[in-house]
Amino acid sequence: MAKADSAKGANPDRPTQRPEGRLIAAASHGRSTRALAESAGISDTRWRHIVNGYQPVGRGQSVPAVAPADTLARMALAVGVTPAQLAEAGRADAAGILAEMMSGSAFAPDTQDPLIVKIWASPNLTDDQKLALERIVRRALADIEMATDRLRRDG
Repeated sequence: MAKADSAKGANPDRPTQRPEGRLIAAASHGRSTRALAESAGISDTRWRHIVNGYQPVGRGQSVPAVAPADTLARMALAVGVTPAQLAEAGRADAAGILAEMMSGSAFAPDTQDPLIVKIWASPNLTDDQKLALERIVRRALADIEMATDRLRRDG
């Protein structure tokens, strides 16, 4: 059995994937890891470590990779995972942060605008700044839609 595992590249000493990693991976739907990681404000390498549940440290050795709650919340926001799903995966700490990120805004995971997702995933903005930017973007998008409709109607 060990030979079969090693033939497939499996490492019995490697930490296993954590529930939140499986959740994020399933919600990614084959989208670009680089783009998702960028929207969460982390590197694609770090994204993969967190999703896989381990980080290689050299000489065939790996250590568990556990995301800080705020990082996991930004990852969840990038892929549309809900606070309830994070809590169910055993990360109530990240679920609480994600809920705060989403509260008081018109953000709805099923109506994601990529720019708004990036705003909420930004680690360099406060929640108040994120909310203000989201409102500005939504207002601008609505103005563009109204102007486009007017041009179509009036020629």
